Amino acid sequence: MRFPFITVSVFSWLSLTITALSLSKPGCPEKCGNVIIPYPFGVGSNCSAKCVDDTLNCEKSQKEYPYAIICQNSSTPFLSIIKMEVVKISLYGTLIVKLPVSPMNCSDMQTTVPVPISLRGSPFTIPAHYNSFVVLGCENSVWLRSDTMQTVGGCTAICDANSTDTSCSGVNCCQTTMPERPQEFQYTYRSIEASNKSRYCGYAFPADKKWIQSAYTLHSGLNQDPLNPYDAGFRFAQLVIDWEHVGFEDFHDNTICKVLPQGRTDQYIDDYYTPRYDATGNNYVSSTRYCSCRDGFEGNPYLGREEGCIDVNECSNSTLNICGGNFQQEEGEEHNIVEVDESDEFSFTSESRGGDTLTQ
Repeated sequence: MRFPFITVSVFSWLSLTITALSLSKPGCPEKCGNVIIPYPFGVGSNCSAKCVDDTLNCEKSQKEYPYAIICQNSSTPFLSIIKMEVVKISLYGTLIVKLPVSPMNCSDMQTTVPVPISLRGSPFTIPAHYNSFVVLGCENSVWLRSDTMQTVGGCTAICDANSTDTSCSGVNCCQTTMPERPQEFQYTYRSIEASNKSRYCGYAFPADKKWIQSAYTLHSGLNQDPLNPYDAGFRFAQLVIDWEHVGFEDFHDNTICKVLPQGRTDQYIDDYYTPRYDATGNNYVSSTRYCSCRDGFEGNPYLGREEGCIDVNECSNSTLNICGGNFQQEEGEEHNIVEVDESDEFSFTSESRGGDTLTQ
């Protein structure tokens, strides 16, 4: 029996099977050490994108090339505008950096300390999606402050010297929800009971929620005195940052951009504070806006119409399990596509795309 054609639409000049695509600007390094550097990021200003959002006043703030990476010793990437080591950059609109942390000095007076990162004048924000403000130890009360000194959160942990819990759920460690997308903030702390053993009274810092528990494993000194943890080797915490290439619109129809709604409903708040990951669970998805290639295309949409999303023969990849029967690739054809509602909380646009034909 011969079944009717099932047509998946893709518009392309060429249909190719891609085994390895470069995500960096042509002629530029693809990696720094083991970290992939996808455009708009790049090693140096010549390989990274220029700020194109007039509202950021990038030139006046001397952040004209906010995506520039410094590849220190040809092995360690640093985001130039904040001088912090980069752990990972995702095309889903996020990156992970190493935020410097230091212990709090014991004090029975309220002490206000700025978090050592400022993203003002840049296309970067700190998402509450993936980060929380953490207080290690139980000898301090901590108030999280906005840049206007308004209290927006805070916590105090319960002391239990016999506890082995490292979930940071309120015993010897607590965490509080952060504002939605700050670019800088500060915190105020006061010691409840100063330690007789040390001049330090624990730590307070924003960090990736998934990373927090690993801190106890990576730095054993934090477990020796859970009431007042200290480890001389504990100097960095992983922080997730959202990024946008705002103002860049040189996309082809094979690109789709996803934007979180701007409404202030309860559903919006629930959606905002719910972490999102890609299909593999390994990449954080931006809480604001990011662009990606449509199904049937691969690559980096931020490289523009020519080098961006490339048409691929996804049916030739048996691991995708999206095609059956005998696959026929038709080059250069344009077909109409039936729009599928896949929007959930994001907004999508549907364009014609095409070129793949499946027969059975």
